[in-house]
Amino acid sequence: MLWNLNYRDPITKNRINMGLDTYPELSLTNARKKVVEARELLAQGIGPKEQRNIQNEAKRAETENTFENVATAWFELKKDSVTPAHAEDIWRSLTLHVFPDLKTASLSKATLMVRAGVGAAFFYLDNSSVPTTMVRYV
Repeated sequence: MLWNLNYRDPITKNRINMGLDTYPELSLTNARKKVVEARELLAQGIGPKEQRNIQNEAKRAETENTFENVATAWFELKKDSVTPAHAEDIWRSLTLHVFPDLKTASLSKATLMVRAGVGAAFFYLDNSSVPTTMVRYV
């Protein structure tokens, strides 16, 4: 059995069915709590289904845009433009020196500051004023 919320979209006024969850996983009490939360959003003129989709997309982007995933994609593009030995050196440097600290870091929350002339890049995570790590480059 699936718990559904049937409501009118605040903008288009179309009827929308939003699935909350299935019965054994979501109790009646929790389903009622979700309905109250959805009605509060509707009172503010926000569609609960659209809100849920936005939150899911943000979670997906946070898990997909990790430093390791972005660095791997960058490396796949870069390795063809350099010699195989240099490509191997780049990947080894990332694996040994960068990934241990930043492998799972979400880039949606990170700030990169490169100091020109110093040969270092500082990564700030979670809007802190202390750099999480420093990467030296030449």
